[in-house]
Amino acid sequence: MLKTVVDQTIKFIFLYIIRYVLPFLPHKVICILGEWSGLLTYLLDNRKGQAVKKELKGLFGETFSDKELNNLLRRGLSNLRKCHFETWMFPALNQKKIRNMCFFLGKEHLEE
Repeated sequence: MLKTVVDQTIKFIFLYIIRYVLPFLPHKVICILGEWSGLLTYLLDNRKGQAVKKELKGLFGETFSDKELNNLLRRGLSNLRKCHFETWMFPALNQKKIRNMCFFLGKEHLEE
């Protein structure tokens, strides 16, 4: 019951407050928030974590230890949340922000 209340409160805060602020925050801050969100998901939402861990075990077999799988799971959830947070930046993206977020290799071959 308490977990459901906490989940609903976090969703409410995000959907009605934070998502309107995210597009105007610096990219590094958004990445940090995304990583924290992924870490919270890893620590608090055991159901999702165990489902992903089961899939990873099926995929990799005995290649990785439990500790390595947990580390991979934590990093994967953090990257997923970071991508979600970056998506909320789209309304405020401009050329300068895009240049700061991305870099291109091999620009000299674009005209070929």
